[in-house]
Amino acid sequence: MKEFSDYEKKLLKELLKVDETPGGLTVLGNIIDFELFPNYFIELNSETECPVRIAKTFLDKVTENYGSSGLNEMIKQLKNKLLFIVKLFQYLEREGQIYLTGEFPFETLGSKFDVSETPVGYQLEDEETIKLIYHFSRREIVTTDSLKKFIKNDFKTDAELQSAIDQSNTTTKLNLTLIGILVTLGIGLLTNGLKIFEMYKEKGVEKIEIINEKIKIAKDKDTLYLKVEIDKFGDTLNIKDKDYKKHSK
Repeated sequence: MKEFSDYEKKLLKELLKVDETPGGLTVLGNIIDFELFPNYFIELNSETECPVRIAKTFLDKVTENYGSSGLNEMIKQLKNKLLFIVKLFQYLEREGQIYLTGEFPFETLGSKFDVSETPVGYQLEDEETIKLIYHFSRREIVTTDSLKKFIKNDFKTDAELQSAIDQSNTTTKLNLTLIGILVTLGIGLLTNGLKIFEMYKEKGVEKIEIINEKIKIAKDKDTLYLKVEIDKFGDTLNIKDKDYKKHSK
């Protein structure tokens, strides 16, 4: 599964929302109506002609506030969003994450305006986008269980979830080992070079060193450094961390 953008994730959440609505029809118009209504709808005339209808009140408001440059930007953003939408569903279909079934005689994509709106039309230029809009708008979208699970798992695959769990478990075990070492350092008399390695070999710790007033703990592929203060008096060590009281041993 590819990495999805924030906008694509929003569309997928809408797909799941519509799919899980009792009695709802999972079609493109219901999924992206939040993006179209009440400012646009698209006429589904043919695979080569799908003009966008723009509400006159919305068009007048944009022109009044931002001028012709604002109008051009509005159209640009709409074209880009429509491209992102159809490319996303094309990808999902190609990857076997959705299936299309049936054929509905829909004449529009999105909710139509009140007749008083006198909608203004804008013809899309990209032929592939027009064809894909027509293709996806007139079919019911069946969502696979794997895609539903992926969305509900915050867009993580089973492998990614398991990896996160394994990493968390490794970190927990390493932290528990570190706590055990600190307790030992705090209450035990350690002589002749701190023979901690032998004591903790069974816990998977491969190497422990004191370097430049830091305890270096190597376990598997992970290495932790703990900043300490060390005073040496013959065979006696005083070791103190910022979060621990000073102990004499």
